[in-house]
Amino acid sequence: MKSEVQKTVLETIDEMYDKIFQAERKVADFVRKNPELVVNANVSELANYSGVSDATVIRMCKHLGYEGYYQMKICLSGDLGGTSILLGRRNSSDTKMDYFRDIAEGILQTEAAVDEAVFKESAELLKNSTMVHLVGVGNTSPVCLYCGFRLERIGIRCTYDALPEYYMNHISLASPTDVVLAISWSGTTRNVVSALKLAKEKGLKTVAVTAYQRSPVSASADYLLLSALENGENGRMSQYSRMNEMAVVEEICTHVAILDHGRVMEAGTVESVFSNPRTEAGRRLVYPDGVHISELPAASVIRIAFNGGSSYEPLIASLAIDCGVKVNILGADTRNVNGQAFGTMLLGLPEDPAEAAKAVSYIKNQPNVTMEEVRDYHV
Repeated sequence: MKSEVQKTVLETIDEMYDKIFQAERKVADFVRKNPELVVNANVSELANYSGVSDATVIRMCKHLGYEGYYQMKICLSGDLGGTSILLGRRNSSDTKMDYFRDIAEGILQTEAAVDEAVFKESAELLKNSTMVHLVGVGNTSPVCLYCGFRLERIGIRCTYDALPEYYMNHISLASPTDVVLAISWSGTTRNVVSALKLAKEKGLKTVAVTAYQRSPVSASADYLLLSALENGENGRMSQYSRMNEMAVVEEICTHVAILDHGRVMEAGTVESVFSNPRTEAGRRLVYPDGVHISELPAASVIRIAFNGGSSYEPLIASLAIDCGVKVNILGADTRNVNGQAFGTMLLGLPEDPAEAAKAVSYIKNQPNVTMEEVRDYHV
């Protein structure tokens, strides 16, 4: 930088603003608004944020009197106290409520950014895939790990790893019916872009979740799910938190698919599939061991389904304590999904009709529980 320039970067921008080109002002405007984000961005990322070319970013820096972008970024970091502000553009007067409102507003804006038709097509693509390869690096990696875990819990096979070498290997060995799901807030992460390009070479379908529509990741994906309305900004915390991307992933995972030999047999929300599986494949997922009615005792048998109530409410124990009725647990397969109970349980009722009626009445009045008499079908 020229020795006579001793001002801060922002002061220099203010002084030179009217002297730089129109395209360069887009970069200057972004630096003014997001100095803490710029110190963590490379040239391509800043160009993407500003909606200009890499050359425009470098030219602006030189017009401001710096030798290049790197020197301007070092000076900007020094202006901010030597460290980036990792907690976002928060004011000292902000309350805890302000912080959570920012996050909530960002997620609500994400809902408006996601194209519903593209979302449904992406969900169907994932449901019909033989394997989903999740791609993400840095602080987006935990979102990929969570997404992979959720998808596998509902029967969709996945690969997910924080190391690029691993997911590149998975994509290289992928089958034609596999799908790549890439998550990158900036849309410029090189490893993610490389993974999408490799997937394209392999003929794989790709889905991308990103905050920037004009980005290399967006250009490389077959299906684009935007996590921000414009310029990646959904609330003041969007560039640091990955809550918006997590919201998109969570909604995808909520659309459950039951697969049988690679074919979608049943689809719906977590609640509907686990409380009332309609197909044999669905029943095998909810009740992996199965129970034949012929194997059960002659006493009355009921099937109760847990439809998302608290996992910590002991129904059978409460029945015994509150009504003094004891029932036999003949078979059960319940699951704890985010603190909610899903699945079913087979109960043998007492032979005494009055006791059996008391148990049935008690269970029917419990919230988030449905009940039916077991007759001549598999469960």
